[in-house]
Amino acid sequence: MKPNGRRSACAQIGFTLVEIMVGLAIGMLATVVIIQVISVFEAQRRSTAGSADAQTNGGIALYNIGRELQMAGYPLIPVTNSPLECTTLTIDGVADASAPNRLTPVAVVEGVAAAGVSASDTITIRYGNSNMGGVPALITAPGVPNPSDETVSNNFGCQVGDPCWESVALRGLGLVAAARGDVDRALELLVDAPKLSRRLPDTYLWIEAYALDALCAVAVDSRAEAAPRWIDELEAIAARRGIRELLLRATVYRARLGEPGALAAARSLAAQIENPALAGLFPGGELSAVAV
Repeated sequence: MKPNGRRSACAQIGFTLVEIMVGLAIGMLATVVIIQVISVFEAQRRSTAGSADAQTNGGIALYNIGRELQMAGYPLIPVTNSPLECTTLTIDGVADASAPNRLTPVAVVEGVAAAGVSASDTITIRYGNSNMGGVPALITAPGVPNPSDETVSNNFGCQVGDPCWESVALRGLGLVAAARGDVDRALELLVDAPKLSRRLPDTYLWIEAYALDALCAVAVDSRAEAAPRWIDELEAIAARRGIRELLLRATVYRARLGEPGALAAARSLAAQIENPALAGLFPGGELSAVAV
């Protein structure tokens, strides 16, 4: 028998170990290159996106700062005897120790680094939201066109339907009517003034108390029958909200009506409030008419 010199077909199927190792090496090298390329492009994408976001945020911040700076100092108009000329400031009887004081339209404070950590500078911008814009409305024609009307030099600050403005306006008209001797008309207007401020739920309570204070003053002067009830309302609002000066004025009204112990209570309250103007309520130890 002659030996068969041909190799079996089954023995030639597949890859050799060397071929497999070379293929793995090439695949790993290609994988590393692809990962590196993806990493570089991702870093560039993040850098580009970060720069764009920073520019957008910076633009928005500068826009907001610019808009606020345009409002700085409003409504403190730089005219003669403007509050902007004040070098010292006292708020609620306490001297403002901040430098610059709180009337300064813009204050820039440099950040102070601590323990090697840098600190950002701060910008303080102050302005008001008064519709008057610091412009006074002068009465040019009292009693025109009607006896209870007042013609003014401008309509700044007038906002139709604003309960606070309407309440303050009625308060003023009521006091004008009282000064002219028309007590009935004055009481009618002053009774409506606090009601108008309650027309909406989010109005300032001090406006209502302010109107009630004027109502109580006129009612006490004229010895109106409902004066004690109105004083109770003023006292309740002032006590609930901590408006001590109006609480004092309510107590003074009680004393002027002859309520026992009210005068001593008024003096005690006045001693707790740092307001030199309150001394005018007790000239020579006696009660005086309350100015409104």
